[in-house]
Amino acid sequence: MKASALAGGGLLLQFNGFSASGTNETKGVRDELSEGVPVNAFLKISPRNEVYFRVTKHEMGQGVATGLAMILAEELDVDWQKVNLEFADADLKTYQSKGGHGTGGSTTIKDMWPILQQMGAAARHMLMQAAAEHWQVELSQITTDKGELINKKNEARLTYGDIADKASKYKAPQNIVPKASANYRLIGKPLTNKIIPDVVKGTYQYGMDIEVPGMLYTIIVRCPVFRGKLKKYDASKTMAVKGVKKVLSTAKIGGISGGMPYHIREGVAVLADSFWAAKKGADQLMVEWEEGQKAKQSIEDLEVHMQEQSLQESQPTGYMGNPDAFANVADINSIISAEYAYPYQLHAPMETLNCTARYTTNACEIWLGTQGPSYIAGEVNKLLGIPQENITIHLLPSGGGFGRRYYPDVAIEAIYLSKEAGGIPIKLIYTREQDFTQNMVHPYSFMRYQVGINEAKQVATWYIKEMRTYTWGATFPYRPELPWIGYNIPNIRFDFKHIEAESLLQSCAWRAVLANGWAFGQECFLDEVAYNLKKDPYEFRKELLEEDKETDIGHSNKISTKRLRQVMELAVSKTDLRAPKKEGKGKGLSVYPYMHGNSYCAQVAEVTVSEGNLSIDKIICAVDCGKLINPDLVKSQIEGGILWGLSALLHGGVEVKNGRVQRTNFHQNKIMRHAECPQIEVYFVASEEGPYGVGELSPPAAVPAVINAYFQATGKRIRKLPIKKEDNL
Repeated sequence: MKASALAGGGLLLQFNGFSASGTNETKGVRDELSEGVPVNAFLKISPRNEVYFRVTKHEMGQGVATGLAMILAEELDVDWQKVNLEFADADLKTYQSKGGHGTGGSTTIKDMWPILQQMGAAARHMLMQAAAEHWQVELSQITTDKGELINKKNEARLTYGDIADKASKYKAPQNIVPKASANYRLIGKPLTNKIIPDVVKGTYQYGMDIEVPGMLYTIIVRCPVFRGKLKKYDASKTMAVKGVKKVLSTAKIGGISGGMPYHIREGVAVLADSFWAAKKGADQLMVEWEEGQKAKQSIEDLEVHMQEQSLQESQPTGYMGNPDAFANVADINSIISAEYAYPYQLHAPMETLNCTARYTTNACEIWLGTQGPSYIAGEVNKLLGIPQENITIHLLPSGGGFGRRYYPDVAIEAIYLSKEAGGIPIKLIYTREQDFTQNMVHPYSFMRYQVGINEAKQVATWYIKEMRTYTWGATFPYRPELPWIGYNIPNIRFDFKHIEAESLLQSCAWRAVLANGWAFGQECFLDEVAYNLKKDPYEFRKELLEEDKETDIGHSNKISTKRLRQVMELAVSKTDLRAPKKEGKGKGLSVYPYMHGNSYCAQVAEVTVSEGNLSIDKIICAVDCGKLINPDLVKSQIEGGILWGLSALLHGGVEVKNGRVQRTNFHQNKIMRHAECPQIEVYFVASEEGPYGVGELSPPAAVPAVINAYFQATGKRIRKLPIKKEDNL
């Protein structure tokens, strides 16, 4: 960190290496700070005693910008009402070791916590040094209070803004001891999300709002079948549409895949002076495709293939204990088996994918909401040969990300088209129908479970074999990570086989990603095992979590039986699982961690099934996410995650027929309606650890809790999502 003076006065505390933003020429971006002076700072204190916090992580509605600002403001000791948010341009070199710009895995608050504590504390110390020099007193005689410096000797006061210029001359100190939690004024308080006023007024700026002088709106007509090829096209009718300027092929960049696999469909782009002209031109385009074998396949074909593959011999990807324990039949009295399937899911954010880009000789400028700017820069460099230092990425909030905005494909398409069009700025927009039918999706996962039961009616072996349409690296296995099972079982084995080549759609990250399928299968199958052993599901879990252990499952965070047990007991304490059962009603339990965020969750669902109708009446959720920065924002994330998971349970899946996605809009891909939403109660395990991540914590546990309650109400097992109407009859 370094301090430097600003034009117009004020304290600028920044990480080295910020580049000029250039955003002042765009329409739809807020004015720069300090009377329009371009500032690319992490923190600025203006002469008016206003604090400006530059957000380097992606704000996609989860409230992370407010949470991060609270951490810094707590250590800086400022008036929260004077804290403002601004979104920083990507500075990949500088932030690589300072939390980065990447946003995902529920790691933002967890990773940025120590960095922002030091940022706030260092700035406060520098201000105190400046005040001590101003008053000619010892540093120990200076204290602060909500943005003011106080001389203890005579109670004289200065605002931070009064002394900011002088403070900027001091070197930022390192490793300052942060506040004790007993002295917090902001952290732990339910402060209002800073973005809400602008959202309500309609002045909050998204990537979709960007306008660059001279830009052309662009729609790409892409192959409707995954991995299909462009054969030929006729643009004569398209070029006759008023406003259409150019028609260009994107075939040269089609089919690309990176370290975290993604795919660009081959297509034909229509460039026009308005979105409507581009849309009308696209409708007139005549295209022939080489659709390939996938055009003959439907989702049922994929499901049959997965089942067949799951029966073939395989080797363990990861294991604990003896991977061949099932072979020792002398120790196993009985085997219980079941199959579970978690299907494709659409992301369906309210703001469809979009990117504005401008290519200049050996350089480019990009405006978009993204979770992964470093991934974009790396792929643009690799595919288009532009040096990373010449790639400027203006980071903007988005109207929903859910993992999809981590991938670089939309930016690559926009930059490529700008280059092919001779440097004309391009604003590429997915229509709603394209966002549903030509997009990447949650992986399809088929899981085969087996447990071996010994003579004492205990689980001696636990086996999972998973077929999945997505992996996280170029090759697999790349680490012996187990599904996140925290129960004390002596022998656990995981066999994994990826079937990316056979997938009908390109899979990618989707909120909570692999944990969705893992939790669904594990927690529902565990209930099946308990039922077979004639044990209460809660008591059965207690047995498996009785011993306090931290188990290495191949993840950077170890899984804690103690933390799992604590959230389970907290959730169960808020209801009566032993109450007499009523006809058509049921209660179900699930317990699952989210290891990337190092948080734990347990949920109890209460349901009613009557005359073929399923009602999810209540969800009780217990959470261990360490220290709470803003309990309201955390609660919102937990509630939103539960509804996200339940939407997949009730309305999810993706139908594919003849290689084509059948869902085209929200009338077919429904999100839970208000009338369907359960009452949700959220409780927190008190903790001074962390803080940890919560964005993806609650969706995985929500689904099995409802499915287990559904079984209690109906006696029917659901092993594949979504629940169909006929399941209830």
